[in-house]
Amino acid sequence: MATINPADISLRPAKDSDEAFLKRVHQSERHWEFTSLLEAGDAEFYHKVMAQQYDSQHRFYFANYGSAHYGVIQWTDQPIGRLYVDYREDEVCVLDIAILPEFRWRGIGSIVMTGLCLDAAMRRKPVRLCVHYLGRAQRFYRRLGFQEIGREGPNRVMEWRHSAALQQGQMPRSALES
Repeated sequence: MATINPADISLRPAKDSDEAFLKRVHQSERHWEFTSLLEAGDAEFYHKVMAQQYDSQHRFYFANYGSAHYGVIQWTDQPIGRLYVDYREDEVCVLDIAILPEFRWRGIGSIVMTGLCLDAAMRRKPVRLCVHYLGRAQRFYRRLGFQEIGREGPNRVMEWRHSAALQQGQMPRSALES
């Protein structure tokens, strides 16, 4: 597997013309929840549920997170994922990050999240997110310096602060002071 150059990863605002791609990313992220419909031979209902889930999530995020940004993650200008981020007065809240399966496990998520953490550090704000207690993503976020700070139902609330990352040796001081 080829090494990913962080300079080749970028974010851009989502546009109306990205809708089909964004639905594909959503389906790849949530497919496991509704596989039983396909196994039961109900492909039509599966696609209807996936479309409804996409629309509901999108509407929910923008109805409840007024300053949320919806971005497309790109690798050398090729769309490969999505990122919902809410820039609040007191924090940067990651609502959702998803990368197409064929681009996972290459370090792209780490590149995106590290960039987001650097941006938050320059704004002097923590980065917060929720992870399901059974999700493998908890290990990923811990490796990046996130710590559990609370619980909300089945989710773990995790936080990254620049001072915590410095203490754990996650990022060099010069990256935060520039």
